[in-house]
Amino acid sequence: MEEKKEVKSQKPDDTKQKAPDAPVPAETTVKAQPAPAADGAKQEEPSKKNKKINQMSLKEIDAKIKDAQEKMGSLKSRYARQLLKQKELLKNSTE
Repeated sequence: MEEKKEVKSQKPDDTKQKAPDAPVPAETTVKAQPAPAADGAKQEEPSKKNKKINQMSLKEIDAKIKDAQEKMGSLKSRYARQLLKQKELLKNSTE
């Protein structure tokens, strides 16, 4: 009785899809920095996308409350309630 053995070829299988290239690590990417002011005046840093509520000013909190009302339809979310709570704290501390 003869058994047939399957012989695998040594060639790489071209039918398989290659994995997509890995993303470039953040350390190697270069972000454009704004040019320094010629008159030496302080430049405002761009605001963070996710600024902590306890670090926001009253004006920023009002804007975020308005934004939450428009996007979520109500102020029942935990985020909106925290904004309202912080707004009251800031109002009471300034008076």
